[in-house]
Amino acid sequence: MIARFVKKRFSINDQIFMFEANMDSLLSQLGIGVASSFIYDLLKGCAKKFVQPHFEDYKRELLPYISVRNAEVVANTIIEFAAHNGDIVISGSEIFSQKSISFESSPKGSFELKDGTYSSTKDTSMQAGMGASIKGRGGAKIEQTNHGGIKFSA
Repeated sequence: MIARFVKKRFSINDQIFMFEANMDSLLSQLGIGVASSFIYDLLKGCAKKFVQPHFEDYKRELLPYISVRNAEVVANTIIEFAAHNGDIVISGSEIFSQKSISFESSPKGSFELKDGTYSSTKDTSMQAGMGASIKGRGGAKIEQTNHGGIKFSA
């Protein structure tokens, strides 16, 4: 014969507790708990299988980001890429200014020249070949000046 009602007495640290429950109610709650746990684990597994999180993708979505790709950037005097609050990525592009070009990062931002990017002034030039890159972060700076110099500082 199956008990339809359970009455249990137990103590923890000298305190007495009384537990009363209907057996149908207990079994029902147990079944709901097991089923919901199974469904949660199943959905969690499916989500991991189909959606692979990529930190860089999330980072780009959350932070300001500029991408210059296969572009020509020309100015008569000054070009300044200032990554103060996000990232700047320049790839496959040509950058030219008569006087100066600067690339500047900050603790919250970085810059990167890569994959065939060519940067030049009247008197200086630098190039990141295919598969190569020039990166700066955390306050790093590169300056190309009209005095024929290129200054790298970090």
